[in-house]
Amino acid sequence: MDTMSDARCAPPEALATLLRVTDLHLRWGDKAVFTNLNLEIGPGLTAVYGDESCGKSSLLRLLAGDIAPQSGAIFLAGVQAYAVALRQSCYRTDMGSNAHDTSSARSYWAGLGERYPAWNASALEALVSGLGLSEHVDKPLYMLSTGSKRKVWLAAAFSSGARIVLIDTPFAALDRGSVTCVREWLERAAQSTDCACVIADYQAPSDLPLRQSLLLHGGAVSAA
Repeated sequence: MDTMSDARCAPPEALATLLRVTDLHLRWGDKAVFTNLNLEIGPGLTAVYGDESCGKSSLLRLLAGDIAPQSGAIFLAGVQAYAVALRQSCYRTDMGSNAHDTSSARSYWAGLGERYPAWNASALEALVSGLGLSEHVDKPLYMLSTGSKRKVWLAAAFSSGARIVLIDTPFAALDRGSVTCVREWLERAAQSTDCACVIADYQAPSDLPLRQSLLLHGGAVSAA
C-alpha cells in the first residue's frame, strides 16, 4: 500500500503510469470534443472534472474502449491498447444504461464475476450491506429507483477487481449513508499501488486523497 501524502495531489513524477493518452482527437459531428489531448493516469485515485459538456463522460468512454477517437493512441501499462484490451482491463459505470434492465442485480453481478478474474465476492457482500441494497438484489433493475440502480453499478465497480475503474458522478442521487460508504471505498482505491480509479464530476472532491486532479476545458486537460 502507498503511504499517502497530506497534499491533495502527489507530484507528477511520483506517479507510475497505467494509462497514457497521446495526441488524441475526438469529434462528435462538427464539434471537437478533444484536440491533441495528452494525459497520464497512475495508480490510486484521479479526479477528472469540469463544466457541463466539457468531455468528462466521453473521456471515460474512451478509456474504457467503448468509443474510438478519430486519431491518437491510448497506452495501457506502456503498451498501445485498442478497444478489446481496454474493455478487458476496465470497468466503467454506465449510470444511464438500460441494457440490463430485465436482469436482477444478482444476475448482473454474476455475469461480471465471470468477466473479471479478480472479482471480489467479499467486497460485494460488504457493499450490498453498506449501500442498503439487500432488499433489491433480486428485483429486475427496471423496478429500482435511480439511486438504487446507481448503487448496483457502484457495487460492481468496487468489486470488479479491474485494473482501471471509471466512475461517472459517484455521489449523484445517493442517500447520506451511501455517500459515506462510497467515500470509504474511494479512500481504499486511493491507496492502491497497481490499480487506478478515475472519478468524473463537476468539481474535484476536496476531502479525498487524490493522486491527481485533471481539469477538462476547451478540449484540453490541465493538472490542478
